[in-house]
Amino acid sequence: ILDNAEHFSRAHYRPDDRVLVPAPLFHAWGLMSGLIAIFRAGATAHVMRRFKPEPLLDLLESARATVLLAVPTMVGHLARSPSIGSRSLSSLRVVLCAAAPMPLELI
Repeated sequence: ILDNAEHFSRAHYRPDDRVLVPAPLFHAWGLMSGLIAIFRAGATAHVMRRFKPEPLLDLLESARATVLLAVPTMVGHLARSPSIGSRSLSSLRVVLCAAAPMPLELI
């Protein structure tokens, strides 16, 4: 587990990253690729208790998140949010997605 987190950390995170983690921590994506790898990189983690599109967008803006750790279903909900067009997401460097194939219309 730690070795996987180490390699994921080196490949995806920078020490100055602010990573938003709405993924569940009981799953490898949220815990290993999320928290453990984020801490290993020396980055900052913003963990959400539960995924909801509007609170996630609020936190993306207020925390000036540079990385979003998500699954395709979350990305789909965010893309369909009525407020997505008026949000400032310029700080976002990358959206890391796993757990299922990403639909072409969301890429």
